[in-house]
Amino acid sequence: MSTNIQVLDLLAPEFSAVDTTIKTDFITQAAAQLSPVVWGSKYQMGLVRLAAHWLTLRARALAGSGGGGGGSAGPVKREKAGDLEIEYASSASSTAAGSYSTSPYGTTSHGMEYLVLRAELPRASAYVVTG
Repeated sequence: MSTNIQVLDLLAPEFSAVDTTIKTDFITQAAAQLSPVVWGSKYQMGLVRLAAHWLTLRARALAGSGGGGGGSAGPVKREKAGDLEIEYASSASSTAAGSYSTSPYGTTSHGMEYLVLRAELPRASAYVVTG
């Protein structure tokens, strides 16, 4: 079985050069958000996709931009050569997880994959059966 770091490096190669300690910290934070019982066999994929989403946001913040960076969502909408300007279109895709463009997870491709996985989880019943 592959470790979380190995799966992260496989699915998000843009972070292969990031220090292992930083990746481990993000995976630990993601683990605090997900329940292995609820996620079942999808736990490791959800964990890694969530960590990769946050790592992408970190990379964007370090680069000083809200768009672009590894795993960005949406195609380039506009480019400008003088004073360099790039604008990314947001994804308008939607699934059972809801509209990607209205979810904070829809800002990265890893976040969108996380939403797809989350949408596949069994829903808890809101009904209480009494005898």
